[in-house]
Amino acid sequence: MCTASWSAGQGRLSLYFNRDERKTRSAARPPECLQIDGTRMLAAIDPDGGGTWLAVSEWGLCVFLLNHYGAEAAFGKALENPTSRGKLPLRYASIPSRGEAARRLKDEDLTSYHPFLLVLADCIGTEAFSWDGAELASLALPRAFLTTSSFRTREVQSYRISRYDALLGERDSLSEKSRRSLHLDTPHPDPAFNPMMLRADARTQSVSRVELDLHRACLRYQRVLDETRTLGEERGASLDLRSLSSR
Repeated sequence: MCTASWSAGQGRLSLYFNRDERKTRSAARPPECLQIDGTRMLAAIDPDGGGTWLAVSEWGLCVFLLNHYGAEAAFGKALENPTSRGKLPLRYASIPSRGEAARRLKDEDLTSYHPFLLVLADCIGTEAFSWDGAELASLALPRAFLTTSSFRTREVQSYRISRYDALLGERDSLSEKSRRSLHLDTPHPDPAFNPMMLRADARTQSVSRVELDLHRACLRYQRVLDETRTLGEERGASLDLRSLSSR
């Protein structure tokens, strides 16, 4: 139940991420600088699971994750003691390079995780993966956009993709202004379809933004305060990256 859009390349990564969650889920802590496996990184922590949906590290690596509802429906199996998927961005953001993180992910036993989509991103590009509960596969993305929904999955995804494509037009990527507009989008008469979504049981809980270049990483975060989808005060954190010679 999340939406991500980004632009990566030419020494810069810009990412927006809407976190959609059940209304009973606790609000995340604002972004903070953490140390995981000896690596400094920025993340907003979910107090219920202790993980996150998004982390960016001093190595210049950003890792973000979405639940894979289409695969969950097909998988149809409840895990007895599942590992929180929110631990994955923290673990993989601590790895010094995108290539090494991809290699380790391919070697990991993921059978204790429910299905997910995971993207490794840096200032050069992205690599995306799909775990369906049985097999990890590389995911070829036709656009710099991912969205998921547990409700009418294919219809909601198709609508949100159409909104992205309409904003993109003939351009190579969305501008910062267009990307923000997309993530605050609410034109559909059924609010469950919108990127800034609202349902009886769930809603968009926050909008996060990552700005990363070769020297610095910033993570900004705004809570969605209520069912009017009003944004709260922007909170954020930043860190300097390790020197290029050490990466």
